[in-house]
Amino acid sequence: MEYPYQFSIDPLLADVKVLQDLLASGKATNLKIVNDYLQQIEKYDGYLHAVIQRARYVVLEAAATELDDERAYGKVRGPLHGIPILIKVCVLQEFSGARDYHMPSGWSALGGQTQSAYVRGGLKRGDSSIGHSNPAGSSTGSAVGVSAGYAPIALGTEAEGSLIVSAGRAALYAMKPTIGRVSQKGVVPISRYFDSVGPMTKSVYDLAVLLDVLMERPVMFSFTKYLTRTWEAISVAVLDPKEWRYPPALITPVPGAEEQMDRELKMAYFKIAAEAKDFTILADTCLGVDVENTDLNAYLEDLDWSEVRSLGDIIRFNIQHARMELPPDHPTQDRFARAEWQNLSSEGHAWYLKNLRRVSRDVIAEPVFNNGIDVIIGPADGLLSTLAVVGGYPIAAMPLSYLEYNGRPFGAAAMAARGREDILIKVMSAWEATFPAARQPPPELDLLRSWF
Repeated sequence: MEYPYQFSIDPLLADVKVLQDLLASGKATNLKIVNDYLQQIEKYDGYLHAVIQRARYVVLEAAATELDDERAYGKVRGPLHGIPILIKVCVLQEFSGARDYHMPSGWSALGGQTQSAYVRGGLKRGDSSIGHSNPAGSSTGSAVGVSAGYAPIALGTEAEGSLIVSAGRAALYAMKPTIGRVSQKGVVPISRYFDSVGPMTKSVYDLAVLLDVLMERPVMFSFTKYLTRTWEAISVAVLDPKEWRYPPALITPVPGAEEQMDRELKMAYFKIAAEAKDFTILADTCLGVDVENTDLNAYLEDLDWSEVRSLGDIIRFNIQHARMELPPDHPTQDRFARAEWQNLSSEGHAWYLKNLRRVSRDVIAEPVFNNGIDVIIGPADGLLSTLAVVGGYPIAAMPLSYLEYNGRPFGAAAMAARGREDILIKVMSAWEATFPAARQPPPELDLLRSWF
């Protein structure tokens, strides 16, 4: 069929609502939208390195045309009908950053180094593993891709911080649901007790409808009904950003950067306090824990075709192919080696997990939630992700501001009680209404590209 003149979208700004309005009005087609996003990838990914693989164009063309025809005949499958999406793959960053304590986030032998769409000058050589110039987290490809306009929405995964930190560095909204509420089928496991797939989006509405799909919720129970956009019914507890941010070993301090993040997050707390139902400042209690690789061997043993059957096989492969897998900037695999050396028995692992959960739940989080608090808010670049992972709590990322130092975004994280994704949608919606300018597209993409 023939279509009228079609609008070109602004891929840096378009979200699900914008795209659906254009599609419903006939001002755009799925095929046109797919082509617009592919052009964006072609234009910028030679620098950003956010996309490892694309479906063949003939496949994308056929799928988009079929969805256009369905819409023309009055069939719309749902709010995500025809919406392009990015999906994280295990090779960017390799094994979700579990190989090496010091390897910069977003690097892989296959894809190279992912760059932030915001950071002036790109990754600074010699910066720490999630330093201020780094896109951070292992879901960097998904986060950078959405922020750079490759697709309006994406899926990432998180064991410890990979969704939350990556989203915070890309000015996005993201959520790691309660452990076990989203299927882990197809996910390469760092740990089945800690891993989860989660959505990454430019708006809270987009996150809610994508979360509906991930959690297989029927239409009448959509998370969109929790888009309240007010703090009036929410009880908030906050963490001192200075005490709960990541230590210098992970993020090399930059004069003025930490102070700006602390100052602006405290200013955000002050604004929330004036509107929230209840507001509490929590004592400076921190949790330090290392989440090890506990389920990778079982996953590898169950593969149908791979010659790599264990963590030891991966370690040996990396040594044998050191020129590609262990280059001078990323020469070690110390986390793999430690996990292989520990070789915990099932009983030892059960004890380890039980102790972690006792500390995170009984000592820290549950007393707060049992005291009428709905949500705990702290820095996205911080240890709240660690508390969430070992306790199995849902956690969300919310954009806030941008470093004067190099332009990189930073944000806040919000953690709710287990099973309370609805609370997090309310909190994120209220945050979005309170700080409408917090989410901005990259201002200098063409300039960043021109430097490389």
